[in-house]
Amino acid sequence: MALLPTSTCHISFDQFVREAMSDDPPSFAQVGCQTRFLSPGGSGGPITHLFQYEQMDLACKFLENRLELDLPWLNQAAIGPAPLDPDLEAQYRQIHAGEFQLWQDASI
Repeated sequence: MALLPTSTCHISFDQFVREAMSDDPPSFAQVGCQTRFLSPGGSGGPITHLFQYEQMDLACKFLENRLELDLPWLNQAAIGPAPLDPDLEAQYRQIHAGEFQLWQDASI
């Protein structure tokens, strides 16, 4: 079976992060910029509510209340180890400091 160009099947997390930080990332590592997407004038709209991924339960409760429906938990990603070289993590955090600040600001 041929893998799609966006597949990360045979790629370590370190390699994924290195590629995502490169000047010309391959299609599997083109993740975009949250601060650009969520900022006024970016490709997104005005943001009134923002939830951390780790607070998905709060986001679902908010949507359930707002939309008056029940949201089932589907397609939940498996939790597994994703070790990252500490030097690579420090470099990534420096390059994407604005996105980490956005994540911190979204905590409740």
